[in-house]
Amino acid sequence: MLVCGWSISPPGGSSDSRCTPDITGKHPHGYIVNGVDDVLKATRENFKFGADAVKIMVTSDLEAMSMTYDEIQAAVQMAKAHNATSCAHASGVQSIKALVEAGITSIEHGTIVDEEAAQMMKDNGVYLVPTLLAMETMTKRSDRSEGGEEPQRRARECFDIYLDKGVKIGFGSDAAIPHIEHGKQMREFELMVEMGMTPAEALKSATKTNAEILGWEAKIGSIEVGKYADIVAFDKNPLEDISCMDRCGFVMKDGVVYKA
Repeated sequence: MLVCGWSISPPGGSSDSRCTPDITGKHPHGYIVNGVDDVLKATRENFKFGADAVKIMVTSDLEAMSMTYDEIQAAVQMAKAHNATSCAHASGVQSIKALVEAGITSIEHGTIVDEEAAQMMKDNGVYLVPTLLAMETMTKRSDRSEGGEEPQRRARECFDIYLDKGVKIGFGSDAAIPHIEHGKQMREFELMVEMGMTPAEALKSATKTNAEILGWEAKIGSIEVGKYADIVAFDKNPLEDISCMDRCGFVMKDGVVYKA
């Protein structure tokens, strides 16, 4: 496992409770930070307790940037000092540009973008983990989605920009948030293909590209001599029918067969 520990969020950010302190007591979702010193303290505490990466919560909705550039840079620099990957819950042009300039490893969600910000990601080798399943789920279930499919339409337009610019895309589903149960993540493959990726590109996102994001490309991500023998097989060819990814019939982990 590669773990981030508690996420790092400003007040009102995605890791902050929406309830008053008399209800929640201590914040249960992450470190709530105000300023660079708080960011450094939170990041150091995460590494003290065994974190392998840094996760910061930069936007509180689809576009509003809720961390300052100095706060972002402090978290990213601390990750680099520990030779660790850094990732950010973020969307919106301002947030994405700030993250790229700070040297972030990957951006999770990235729902709203423009061509300039996407080109910056491409030029600087910043990865996108789009979590398309999260957007689909929120659009279907959130009260804010009533009255149309505008969020989903914008997300599709922006995903086209990422594809056109050649941004490297990893795989993530936001599993464990409400209505995205573990075991349902395979829908992400279908959404990737529906939105313009080839089945081969979608599979690569979850294997080789994700290994690069984690910094584990020397150990996992492809079937090669010297890497872990992590192999799965399905009832059909996913290059022809990506929906078969939720019908796994064979599992080998590090050379040991767990399902056949």
